[in-house]
This record gives sequence, C-alpha cells and structure tokens, in this order.
Amino acid sequence: MIRLLLLRKNKAIVASAPNTIKGLLEVRGIGILKFPNKSNVVLRLAVELVERQLVERLPESQFYNALGTKIPLLRLYPFDISSAIKIEMALKELSAVQH
Repeated sequence: MIRLLLLRKNKAIVASAPNTIKGLLEVRGIGILKFPNKSNVVLRLAVELVERQLVERLPESQFYNALGTKIPLLRLYPFDISSAIKIEMALKELSAVQH
C-alpha cells in the first residue's frame, strides 16, 4: 500500500497522501479517524522510527534520499513520550537555519 506520494517540484520534494487514505489516520486501539489534511506539502524532515538503542544521544547530521534530494533525517524511538515534541523542535531548528 502506498502511504505517501512524493514529487519533485524544482529543488523541493512535495508530499501528498494517496486518495485512498487522504484525511484518514489509524489510531491504534481506537480505529480509523478523519482528520483535516493538506496536499503538496514541502518535505522538510524525514523521520525514521527505530529501536531505542539506535537513537544516538548526539547524532551527526543525517539525510534521507528522496528522489535524489537530501532531506534531513531524524531517527526516533516511536514510543518515547517526547518523540512528537522532538519532531516539532527539529522542524523549528531547520526553519531557523534556513532563514
């Protein structure tokens, strides 16, 4: 099943959900819920969910290759309560560096 569509637009990679799952989110233990969504969003950060022992304390810069474009990569253990805020902090840091 395709969960994300990626397209190159100039130097950016844009992401959209396929129509079959657009606006839907599976919440484990609750079911599939409807959520607002956006299409053609610029991909600024890739997140890889890994085992806790693979999350480095002070990682070097890492990148994900998306259609030949390097996207900053963050590796996180998905069940840490702080994982969502770490993603938010990484996006803020990327925005500060780019401006």
